[in-house]
Amino acid sequence: DDAVQGRAGDICAGAAFEDYFGVPYTDSTLEAHYLWPTEDVWDDGVHDVVCAAVRSDGEQLTTSMAGAGE
Repeated sequence: DDAVQGRAGDICAGAAFEDYFGVPYTDSTLEAHYLWPTEDVWDDGVHDVVCAAVRSDGEQLTTSMAGAGE
């Protein structure tokens, strides 16, 4: 479970983040949140990770952030 969680974090705050938002995670005003499958679900063959981003200042996002460079 820890390995899957770590990999989910690598995916959601890594190259996929930069590709989508247009800025590296470390330079972003957004925080990456993610959901990963439990061990039981993983064993059933579901390996999906869901990534989400929120503003680090708590402000609501009201539009797509794709390519926004934030």
